[in-house]
Amino acid sequence: MALSPSVGTALPLSAAQQEIWFAEERWGTRNWVYNIGEYLTIEGPVDPAVFEAALRWVVDEVEALHIRLNTTEDGPRQIFQPKLEWLMAFIDVSDDADPAAAAHVWMTADLARPMDLVHGPLFLYALIEQGPRCFMWYLVYHHIVMDANGYSLVAYRMAQVYTALVTERPCPGNGSGSLRALVDNDRVYRESEQYTHDRAYWLKRFADHPEPTRLVARSSSAPEHQVSQMSCLSPLSMDILTAVAHRTGVRWSRVVIAATALCVHRLTGARDVILGFPVTAGKGWVSRRVHPGINPLQFRCTERL
Repeated sequence: MALSPSVGTALPLSAAQQEIWFAEERWGTRNWVYNIGEYLTIEGPVDPAVFEAALRWVVDEVEALHIRLNTTEDGPRQIFQPKLEWLMAFIDVSDDADPAAAAHVWMTADLARPMDLVHGPLFLYALIEQGPRCFMWYLVYHHIVMDANGYSLVAYRMAQVYTALVTERPCPGNGSGSLRALVDNDRVYRESEQYTHDRAYWLKRFADHPEPTRLVARSSSAPEHQVSQMSCLSPLSMDILTAVAHRTGVRWSRVVIAATALCVHRLTGARDVILGFPVTAGKGWVSRRVHPGINPLQFRCTERL
């Protein structure tokens, strides 16, 4: 089993963390661009005291949440601190005329609150009560300590610990890896022949330095607000999509990507369309186990903010 860092240990940043760190320096200290948030709807009664106890149990296990960042002579470093001071927010909107709307207003405002990389903490949780049997669990992290994979693993572990506490049963052990293992795994990859091969491929692939296709002009400052839109496909549309994917021998997601590229071409006239997608940058099983292991999830649904 990998050992946890000792108190005050300064570990290098992974390559992905370094990119976010330098981007933060560009945007400035009042930046909230790298805040990532979501909420999970919990249908059924929730004991707030037990919920907070379970959440503190999980946070104690997740080493990635126990860091603050600073600049040293050797570059940016993440400083491990095993004991954290943080507050669990409890919000009651059950008396509001539209509890769901009130909850969204609160979460949206909180998501725009910049986090302090130097002092932390780099996360925030809230339990929002819409009614006696309807709650929202709000989670927000700085992207330098958490990604979408980590989101899911923390949520699964939380469901497992909470269930164990309310049923007064032993909680299964935490199977996560360590922060040091993640950093070492990143270093080993970047010193490997595979990294040299991967780098050579991508440098050749984009040797002409093509500009990404844009629908709007490039911004020179940090965004002041976030715009997002979500659409749901009808069952008929999904049937058509999956039929096209089956006929062409690809996944349906690739059909969507091709359709998106075609749409961008028609809107911009660009002949060489470059699309950017959020994908996992983790190499191997170590990077996928730094957060708690997957277990049966008892929360019903998740929405990104």
